[in-house]
Amino acid sequence: MNQRFLLAIVAVLLAMVTIQSGASFAKQLFPIVGPEGTSALRAFFAALVLTIIFRPWRARLSAKGWRNVIFYGACLGAMNIIFYLAIERIPLGIGVALEFTGPLAVAFFSARKKRDFAWAILAVAGVCLLLPDIGGASAESLDPVGVILALTAGAFWAGYIVFGNKTGNEGSGGVTVTLGMLVAAICVV
Repeated sequence: MNQRFLLAIVAVLLAMVTIQSGASFAKQLFPIVGPEGTSALRAFFAALVLTIIFRPWRARLSAKGWRNVIFYGACLGAMNIIFYLAIERIPLGIGVALEFTGPLAVAFFSARKKRDFAWAILAVAGVCLLLPDIGGASAESLDPVGVILALTAGAFWAGYIVFGNKTGNEGSGGVTVTLGMLVAAICVV
């Protein structure tokens, strides 16, 4: 394996650890400010930090670019608040597994090779194996509303990926991410 491949694996693992740690920490704020307040705080402070770093007021986007940024930011904001509403009702790990259906759908529908389809189907099967009974009477059953919220967050994650790709083609990645986060913060706050 070359160094770039190993670096990519390390980057993905670090991203997963930080995202899950952040969600776990955020869930601890629910009793104080609720999932809505937690999501608003996260979006506001992320937008503030990104604005200081990337100074998005210099952005020169086309009308199509602005439209993509607005959709990207709306998907980002909706994904976060709906995910937090989901993990208020269901365990974090299961919420993440259900939300992951969004990126899986993007991978599946953008696959071009049989091997890519096979990997996406195996990932879906893995997610299904992780899930306990949904809405049943057992002690391990899941709140159906939480499941629907997590799947809805996954749909917005898919939109976030699609529009994120489109915004990345418009200009500086840092500036377009900042603009998207500002839109997300406005939507959530």
